Amino acid sequence: MYHQYLCTIQQIIKNMKYNKSIIISVLALALCGGALQSCEQSKGNKEHSEEAHGHSEGEDEHGHSEGEKDFAEISKKQMQTVGIEVASLEYKALDESIRANGSLSLPKSHKAEVSAVFGGQIKQLLVHSGDKVKRGQTIAYISSPEVIQLQEDYWRAKASSEIAKADYERQETLKKNGGSSEKKFLTAKAEYTSQASRLRALGSKLRLVGINPKNYKEGTIVERLALPSPLTGVIAKVNASVGSFLEASSPLAEVVDNSGLHLELNIYEQDLSKIRLGQTIHFTLTNDPRKEYDATVYSIGSSFEQDSHTIVVHCRLAKVEENFIDGMNITGLVSAGGAEALPVLPEEAIVHNDGKDYAYMLVSEEEAEGSELGHNHEEGEEHSHSEAEHQHKEQQHSEGEKHQDEQEQFYFKPVEVVRGTTELGFTAVHFLTKVPKDAQFVQRGAFFVAAELSEPAGHHH
Repeated sequence: MYHQYLCTIQQIIKNMKYNKSIIISVLALALCGGALQSCEQSKGNKEHSEEAHGHSEGEDEHGHSEGEKDFAEISKKQMQTVGIEVASLEYKALDESIRANGSLSLPKSHKAEVSAVFGGQIKQLLVHSGDKVKRGQTIAYISSPEVIQLQEDYWRAKASSEIAKADYERQETLKKNGGSSEKKFLTAKAEYTSQASRLRALGSKLRLVGINPKNYKEGTIVERLALPSPLTGVIAKVNASVGSFLEASSPLAEVVDNSGLHLELNIYEQDLSKIRLGQTIHFTLTNDPRKEYDATVYSIGSSFEQDSHTIVVHCRLAKVEENFIDGMNITGLVSAGGAEALPVLPEEAIVHNDGKDYAYMLVSEEEAEGSELGHNHEEGEEHSHSEAEHQHKEQQHSEGEKHQDEQEQFYFKPVEVVRGTTELGFTAVHFLTKVPKDAQFVQRGAFFVAAELSEPAGHHH
């Protein structure tokens, strides 16, 4: 266009006789117009280029990098495979807490030793360490010469008692009829009383070892003596083997009833004033610090332990777990009170990424999908694709009902946090954005969720 404009000006100059100044003015005007048009074309080309490549820098109108996802979508099967655990927020006052050591303890009333009143040879063992037993259940049989002799003495005493009884009754009848002296009557009475007393004593001894003579035919000798468990519990240890001789009152086995387990915390004198009845104790086992348990203070000792100069605080367990054993060492955390309870998360639930700390909150499918549609709403093609994908998901849902449980999807949103105090594997956190008080967060497997977020959008495992 600019070339045609110059040609027109030249034609005018040839056909008309203008003075030199007018011609120069017309040429200057033409040059300015051409330059202006060139600038506008250049600007238009530049804007067109930026419009065509506006997202090549990796930023969209929301400031998100290309391919970055706002939510991690993970199936229930994936969560089970990698061990992702989700739970509601806990609140603890870690800044005002007392850290104390202690152990699980079982009172004497929940321990028992299985022993025999008389010594004998072990004929049969019916239990092993770790077996559960009930009160009165037979755990072993022994053969005792003393018990056999005791049974023989009982049957003899029974026979003698019957003879003495008959003589006493006869003398009593003769005395009433004047046919017997007072002396003979009293002698017969004394013999019967003595024999009856001896019979009762021998019968009591037999019942102590588990043999009731009244349950057996007269003259029967029981050769094996059953040793029963004195309480319901678990066999802690067995001290003898089949064929060995068990001395009288020596323990054959130990039975423990772990339902009586309680927690004993060793508190130093300077911290004792912060302990009160009914206080909640959080503790972990020394051999497994990842899991936390709870107990409640029910008794505070009144004297110092000689070795450590600490005071024992007794705590009732909220629940007795199967893996609890008498004597296990623990580390306890006592909330002293007075401080604000803050939300806490396990240390492994917080992931450090790009200089920031993140926790991962469980959100609904509607919230996750709504956010994704919001980012793509102005892009007609992507919005159409999102609708098609949504329809495809609905079709998959209707076709795969038999796999519904495994294919159930969970959505996690990264939430930036600031770390606080760390105790017993828990870290107090401050959220930079408001979260619901009952929000659920990833407790274990947070690194897998973080890795899922770093995958390009649209990528599926």
